[in-house]
Amino acid sequence: MDRGLHATRSASPARERAAFTAWQVRALRPAAPAAYPFDETAAAERSGRAFDRGYDPLGIQGQDLSVLATGDRTERPRSLWVPVLVAHGTADIGKLVGQLPCLRTALA
Repeated sequence: MDRGLHATRSASPARERAAFTAWQVRALRPAAPAAYPFDETAAAERSGRAFDRGYDPLGIQGQDLSVLATGDRTERPRSLWVPVLVAHGTADIGKLVGQLPCLRTALA
């Protein structure tokens, strides 16, 4: 996981809706496509709805720890022989590859 993105995600959010929403907006901004302006209001609304559905801080930490614990998985997919389609826009692929390990693995 990108250490800068991980630092943003792993900061301890408060258990209140407003604090969670602000934390999520800060975490989502770096992954926003460069070709489009970041809609902070829409991101805050989506984050608030996610909080309302059932926010669990330990669940987020567990997910992040699982990603870190698995290590580099770049070589393993090369041994798979299955049809795969990875489709993404060309405008933001460069920005995302630097931040999302799953895309780096998919493109390896």
